[in-house]
Amino acid sequence: MATTIVTKKRIADNTVPQTLAEGELAVNLFDNKLYVGPIGGGVGVLLTASDAGAVPEGTDEQTLRNDNGVWVASDAIKVSDDNTIRMPGALLVDNSVTGTVLTAGNLDDPGALLVSGSIGEILNSNLHTGDINLAGIAVAGGQIISDGSGAQDVTNTFGISSCVISGNLFVLTLSSPITVDNDMYVTLGAPIAVGVVMAQWSRTNDSTFNIVIADADSNVIIAAGINFGFSVYDAGR
Repeated sequence: MATTIVTKKRIADNTVPQTLAEGELAVNLFDNKLYVGPIGGGVGVLLTASDAGAVPEGTDEQTLRNDNGVWVASDAIKVSDDNTIRMPGALLVDNSVTGTVLTAGNLDDPGALLVSGSIGEILNSNLHTGDINLAGIAVAGGQIISDGSGAQDVTNTFGISSCVISGNLFVLTLSSPITVDNDMYVTLGAPIAVGVVMAQWSRTNDSTFNIVIADADSNVIIAAGINFGFSVYDAGR
């Protein structure tokens, strides 16, 4: 005939048995925690598979991080009930990323986005960092090296049909228009030229935008040799 062995038991929130004999078992059925009496008896010791396997309780939205074989609760990446992911610190990519990087949902990074390597195409419904704010697909970009006047060489670009110096502006035209006029977003690399400290862009229409480059005294510069990089994003795609 089978024998049923029943350990000491209790049903109470966060209750730890206080008087267990050495090796005696007791279970709290409220949270399904099993305790064993320590050497010499006394307050029960919570049984776990191992220190490394124990899962910390943590706080709301925290995630787990392995710290030298031990799981610890971490604030580095937080996940809310609606699956929003937040990274209070910096996102560092050490290796090159090629092809397409797809971020679904809402990625919110109040810190800096540090990329060491190269990123292909970024597809993202809502990517925000302290330094950049990009949305949609990169539809054009590259590098322009000014020759000082007229039509400029667009060999080192993609998605650009022409670049012309008009007055004090570099006027760039896309090969295909942006999906929605107001969905154009342009980022500029630091211009390479003596005395240049500023580069700004402005949209003319769904296929044309202007870039102005100036020195520390706000004098606009279009001189030959100015070298600047840029990327154009279509937030509607």
